[in-house]
Amino acid sequence: MLAYVSLALSLYALVTYLLRGAPAPPEVDAEAVPIYMRAPSQGYAPAFPTHGVKGAVTCEVDVCSYVGAYLLSKGGSASDAATGASACVGVMHPYHSGIGGGGFALVKTNRSEPVMVDYRETAPEGAHRTMFLNRSKEEMYHGGLSVAVPGEVRGWQAMHALYGRLPWADLLQPAVEIARRGFRITPQLKFSMDTLGDKLCEAPRLGDIYCPGGVMKALGDTVRLPALADTLEQIAVQGPDAFYSGSIAERMVATVRERGGIMDLADLQRFRVLFRCAQSIDYRGRYRVWSTTAPSSGAVLLSALRTLENYPDRPYDREDVVQTHRAIEAAKFAYGERTRYGDPAYLSNVSAYEHDALSEEGGRARFAKIDDTRTFPASYYNPSYEDSGEDHGTSHLNAVDATGMAVSITTTVNLWWGSLVQTPDGILLNDDMDDFSTPGTPNKFGYKPSRANYIEPRKRPLSSMSPLLIESLPSGETQLIAGSAGGSRIITANLQMAYTYLSHYGRVDMQEVIRHPRWHHQLMPAETFFEYGIAELPDVHGYSNVTVAGLAALGHTPAWIIPGYSAAQAIQRLANGSWATASESRQLEARGGAV
Repeated sequence: MLAYVSLALSLYALVTYLLRGAPAPPEVDAEAVPIYMRAPSQGYAPAFPTHGVKGAVTCEVDVCSYVGAYLLSKGGSASDAATGASACVGVMHPYHSGIGGGGFALVKTNRSEPVMVDYRETAPEGAHRTMFLNRSKEEMYHGGLSVAVPGEVRGWQAMHALYGRLPWADLLQPAVEIARRGFRITPQLKFSMDTLGDKLCEAPRLGDIYCPGGVMKALGDTVRLPALADTLEQIAVQGPDAFYSGSIAERMVATVRERGGIMDLADLQRFRVLFRCAQSIDYRGRYRVWSTTAPSSGAVLLSALRTLENYPDRPYDREDVVQTHRAIEAAKFAYGERTRYGDPAYLSNVSAYEHDALSEEGGRARFAKIDDTRTFPASYYNPSYEDSGEDHGTSHLNAVDATGMAVSITTTVNLWWGSLVQTPDGILLNDDMDDFSTPGTPNKFGYKPSRANYIEPRKRPLSSMSPLLIESLPSGETQLIAGSAGGSRIITANLQMAYTYLSHYGRVDMQEVIRHPRWHHQLMPAETFFEYGIAELPDVHGYSNVTVAGLAALGHTPAWIIPGYSAAQAIQRLANGSWATASESRQLEARGGAV
């Protein structure tokens, strides 16, 4: 069940927050508080606007967007802003992402083609495809064996080397300050704590932070992370190598092995960031849509868009039964293709599969199989009858600067709170080994595991992460930087956001688009999930009963879900050339920052 609620906000947290309102301003001189901490989630009026001409940042928590905006105001690049914001999210929302995880970035400089930066975690050298066979779910999700080699810090280093303007230490300074000074618990953080409950309180080191004396902290209470502050400061002063060798690395390996894991120092020291060519499709001769390649799921997103391009050119209305039916069917075919994807270093034909899926011929072939009057059994969309697995919680952020550099990043520690293994240095480690497939373990729907995603030493697991960027074909200028968090729901959230933008020719308010109700279908289970409206989130629309009944009549099996299973963020270029941030309305503390 946790996989299905990886980003959902609890009604308890929502109601409590709304009844209490924003936290009262701290009883300190506001001038003594860093400008990036003067945010609504911390009890202050917004320190940064949501629109700007020099650049902007969006992520899941206002303080971290402000960290990025602050770095832009100091002359930093979009890459600098993205790194600073990422470090901040790892401090304030460590259950989603942080230096114990990894991810993918899509980076575009001025009018150059975007580049994919792959710092996805890797399997340790001692890993093998049957290592989780006959083991409990607990061993797969939590503990040392679930830990893959973290890539986050190396990813930041690689981007800074190519795209950075500020000194390296400046990028991490805000995160150090926030961790040391302390911050107020946000509704998202509180819900993640409540969801894990006793497991969090009983976890070594984590329990001491979030459940002092055995009592879980409350919404609005202050959290301080001195050990993580010291670690980030050491990485800032000594450089990224401090994470991958020396005492921090030694204690990391010792902690993992104490908890039954196999990662060693050599695994950390051999980790490498990979720069890959991003992939794109031209959409109706007006736009070029970019995303990332395998082992991410950018091809899945672009495949669905390529299919939908074959329909009549008119704006997408999510309450239109036939249009939404077509979008869901396109997504199901794309999810069926996803079972063929994996780490290209271990599968020689992945690039060819992606090329075929994104070709105009591939789009037309899928279009020809969609029937406006009915749906089909799952095997119709996935003849191999394989399951590529489901990934879980993530964070997404976007940044753009005055030079036109744009960055879209999705990063993760996988399940909420990752492996539950925290080192003495405050590093919460991922459980991304769970993202691989294991032979002989079909899912509960009878689909066999994807051979393309079996565990191998140094391999990177398949991910739903699919950061995206849309540029104008005539001018080459970036028009939209966007992406989502939410595990396997990332792809459909990104699809609905991108398709709406493209079908309206960019003449939409992306903040309003994010408020639209979302559907989700990942082929298996054979259900279509629809968000319903709730009074506690008046800005988030729910699907109408009429639309859902119309889709049910076409053969869809509907299931209603509370808003919050996915979380989208975007930055949109306006007609006057300025930048407008659009933050997830389902996350109460999400707000963009611009300069």
